[in-house]
Amino acid sequence: MFIINELSEIVNKEVISFHMPGHKKGKIYEKLGYVNVLENLYKMDTTEIIGTDNLHSPEGIIKASQENTAKVFKSDYTYYLVNGSSCGIQSAIMSVCNPKSKIIVNRDCHQSVINGCILGDVDIKYIPCEISKDTNILKGVNVINAIDIIDKNLDAKAILLTYPTYYGMTYDLEYICNYAHSKNMVVIVDEAHGAHLGLSEKLPKTALEQGADVVIQSTHKTLPSFTQSSMIHVKEDRVDLNKISNMLRITESSSPSYLLLSSLELAVDIYENKGKKLMEELLNNIHIFKNNVNENLEIYSTNDKTKIFISAKNIGLTGYELENILRKKYNIQVELSNYYGVLLICT
Repeated sequence: MFIINELSEIVNKEVISFHMPGHKKGKIYEKLGYVNVLENLYKMDTTEIIGTDNLHSPEGIIKASQENTAKVFKSDYTYYLVNGSSCGIQSAIMSVCNPKSKIIVNRDCHQSVINGCILGDVDIKYIPCEISKDTNILKGVNVINAIDIIDKNLDAKAILLTYPTYYGMTYDLEYICNYAHSKNMVVIVDEAHGAHLGLSEKLPKTALEQGADVVIQSTHKTLPSFTQSSMIHVKEDRVDLNKISNMLRITESSSPSYLLLSSLELAVDIYENKGKKLMEELLNNIHIFKNNVNENLEIYSTNDKTKIFISAKNIGLTGYELENILRKKYNIQVELSNYYGVLLICT
């Protein structure tokens, strides 16, 4: 058994995780006393039978769970996703943009955005991306550039932006939302890396707080749900929920995983009841860590403090070399490396 054997070895070696998923090999479940639920989770792998409801036409337990989640995340309606954020992004695009219509997108968008526009036959107009010369990390869009592209494409149905970036960088999303709305455009936000932002005032505001109409979150990246489980949060003023539901029937599995649905509900329970305290502990730990880092290492500032980018270029190490040293010598696995440094995702 190749996959199982390798994964078992990683678990047994107790590799320290600074990468996705957010539950960090289940440590959060152990810490908070959810182990009893998870011990029986494999027995809950089922399908649409009496009592289990239907994700694509929820009337019972899934409907009630999604409604509770909408209250927790302050949206008008929330959809659970079991095909990752990709299906949510593609459904959002195709529910807002008709074939041959136009959408404005940041150039450093996720591949699912491109694929969604191919599927929907939607024309893309790009906003140039900002890249740090010091670290080669994506900084997000420049507001002036965004406004310029909007003004040059007033016939666009929507604007889709990534917020925050993979590296935890943000920008004035609220200003862009207000401006896009003044031009009758729907604002879709790929908040895949920001599902946790609502847990502290020390973190950037959420996309919903800043006026976005449709927000897609990868719950598994920075909150404790299983990989491939995500959500769409919707404000109904400018969006047709029936269209989103219909598109999700096209882009999402007709055999949704109840294990993934259960993990989403578990993540919401932790978020709602213990999330703010856990986030305060995390931010305090990050503060202590940064104050004790070796002076030869350089930590770059990120707007989302739960993302840490470390460079060892002052001692002649590339990010690729630093990643290998951390894993092979110290049993620490980072999220990614580039030539300049390594990215750590803390949850």
